[in-house]
Amino acid sequence: MIDWIKISEKRFKEHQIEEGEMYVRETRSSTLEFRNGEIERLKEENDFSAACRIINKSKLGFSYTTSLTEKTLSDTIARANDFSKYNTENPNMTILNEQLQDANVSIYDSDILDIDTHKMVEFAKRIENAARAYDERVFDFRNTSVRRGYGKISIFNTHGINKGYDFTFIYFLTELLAKQGNKQEMGYYMLLSPTLSNISPEDVGRKAARHAVSMLGGKKYKTGKFIVVLSPEAAVDILGALSPSFFGENVMKGKSMYAGMIDKKIASEKIDIINDGTIPFGVSSSSFDDEGVPTQKTQIIEKGVLKTYLHDLYSANYFKTKSTGSGFKSSIKALPGNAPANFHIVPGNRSFNEILKDLPHAIYITSIMGAHTINPISGDFSVGISGQLIKNGTFSQPLKGMALAGNVKDLLNGIIEVGNDLIFFPQGIGGSTLVVEGLSVSGE
Repeated sequence: MIDWIKISEKRFKEHQIEEGEMYVRETRSSTLEFRNGEIERLKEENDFSAACRIINKSKLGFSYTTSLTEKTLSDTIARANDFSKYNTENPNMTILNEQLQDANVSIYDSDILDIDTHKMVEFAKRIENAARAYDERVFDFRNTSVRRGYGKISIFNTHGINKGYDFTFIYFLTELLAKQGNKQEMGYYMLLSPTLSNISPEDVGRKAARHAVSMLGGKKYKTGKFIVVLSPEAAVDILGALSPSFFGENVMKGKSMYAGMIDKKIASEKIDIINDGTIPFGVSSSSFDDEGVPTQKTQIIEKGVLKTYLHDLYSANYFKTKSTGSGFKSSIKALPGNAPANFHIVPGNRSFNEILKDLPHAIYITSIMGAHTINPISGDFSVGISGQLIKNGTFSQPLKGMALAGNVKDLLNGIIEVGNDLIFFPQGIGGSTLVVEGLSVSGE
């Protein structure tokens, strides 16, 4: 591989760039696509890409390349520099200009490097076998995927920052069908982990099967206000739509329902919300964010009270505070922006089964359709749901074709219990069982 640091340093000096940053991502991965016991596709991917940020006289320039050669890097820097000349001044734009101690985070597992095609096929078979063993009504798989890989993130800039970290990942996914009579339902589940020991192919197969089977024979229930129980997966859908309201940049732009609410009560006293990019072997843990700022544990809500927002360097400068290490790129083509890293509600003490037995009449939601439509400013929502009717502490019938409506603010304030079943999903959000009072459900 070329000496991209030496090339970047040389070009920054040649162009007399005040502030320059080069971000480089290297990944190698293998993906197996499998269906009903047969290999459908095996794909190998190598990604070597770089993005350059230039700040001259408070003017930002940005460019990227998906090919690491001396010419492409030189051209990328030149383009970013040219773009900066025509941009408007923004005094809050900056790159990291101080040496900070990186978070000590474990996200590398050498065992993942030893996974060959034979082992990937074994994982895929274990996923499908576990699903079929869970219930004989599972009859078809649309797709089962196993992906594993490793890589490195590196940052170099004109302020003397020169750092990087290595990572590994393994990913399991399955999408299947269950059938009863002439009725069919789909089940879907996926897990991602930086370490092999924290992920189970059987768990993925069983949970996808459970979801599909539990929906067979689903129908509408009466309209009304109910105690609603969100599964960890459904809770993640809600939290995923909610999390941008805590991003500093959205607060700046008036796109947050919690602007100006620091030290105000915004949720039930049972709620503590944490964003923690330092969790060992966390789904979205890292030594530092994509601006080079160390990740950290940030308490956003404490006993229902909003304590802070999540910041990258840009929003931190605007609010005259410190970055929380929350500046991440959605792709090599994008500038760093606020993003969650192991964002979750702190779990409670009781298991789902313990919670369930104490519920005389409730709606259990396993799937939410349209969570992305939640209004980020007002908090209003109306989403499709499926799940189970709970009566006297047990599931009494599958539910589908229903809707949940209300406001996220009321939902947060209505949470009366959080389960102990916290699990993190690939989008960097963690979910636990949530019990919420008085939500409106529409059915018959």
